[in-house]
Amino acid sequence: MRQLARSVEQCLTRYLKHYLTRYLAHNRRRMQPADPDDRHSLAALRARWGPQHRWWVLLTVMIGNMAALMAATTINVAVPAISRQFALGQQDAQWLATTFMGAMTVSMLTTPWLLQRLGYRRC
Repeated sequence: MRQLARSVEQCLTRYLKHYLTRYLAHNRRRMQPADPDDRHSLAALRARWGPQHRWWVLLTVMIGNMAALMAATTINVAVPAISRQFALGQQDAQWLATTFMGAMTVSMLTTPWLLQRLGYRRC
């Protein structure tokens, strides 16, 4: 029994060592210092927009939040009219609003991944 435990321990140790080595090597490549010539680096942002770049970022985030809030308000205001038009009950109308907000959430969460995957120019 001890030999089996020792064998399993050695196997796990080798596996973890191999996995951690690969993981750390991968993260080291990803965590290289930003190239100052990269147009998305902090240095490039400062050079392009000046010291006010933080305010532009804040403004962009605020506009995005306002757009999401307006979309949620729009669907909530439209629910009674949609319920009357399609003869939906209270539960179905609630599902309509919930599904809309779920779709909005999924699209917001996948947008950065899609932009990174496809590139900013293609989208």
